[in-house]
Amino acid sequence: MDVQTLCVELERVFNRIHQERMQGIPILNPEVKVQAVGFQIWGDSYLGVMVTPWFMNLMLIPQNRADNPLPELGEQVIRKLPSQEYKFTVNEIEELGPCLTHALYSPMSKFPDHTTAVQTAEAFLATLMDESVEQIDNIDEARMARYLNGEEMEQIRLAEEAEKQAAEITPESAEPKQISRRDLIRGAFLGNS
Repeated sequence: MDVQTLCVELERVFNRIHQERMQGIPILNPEVKVQAVGFQIWGDSYLGVMVTPWFMNLMLIPQNRADNPLPELGEQVIRKLPSQEYKFTVNEIEELGPCLTHALYSPMSKFPDHTTAVQTAEAFLATLMDESVEQIDNIDEARMARYLNGEEMEQIRLAEEAEKQAAEITPESAEPKQISRRDLIRGAFLGNS
């Protein structure tokens, strides 16, 4: 399967999941659509970012499952990509088979529109493939862990609001801040910094 065909299939499957199973789910961002972003061949896999109204995931999909078997579903594996190592979870995409996923954002509520989500995915991929970029912390990983561990979203919102209010009373908050490429990847423009 070539990259273009893979992207068409990914978008078809996730659009179907969106229509058949995700309607009425409160974590959906209605401003964000399903789109396979920046998929390319990397080694013996396809690498890219899947954007949906409910998540944004970095994905590694084996080109040939027979030559590149993955561990059991749910297991975690480390893969070295050009800029740094990432922890992936073994998942399966309906009709397409096993893959590795690394959560970048979930839920997608802080994205004001689809264009911003796609630009964030593209900027992440550009930095991901740049060997000269120093390792950066995935600031969303802590939030994702709190969410998956059952912490109420309201508690997360209150904690983030308290952090924001604390930041607003510092002297440097009065000065306009220019967003760097690194801040863009870290989600600073979304209010995560």
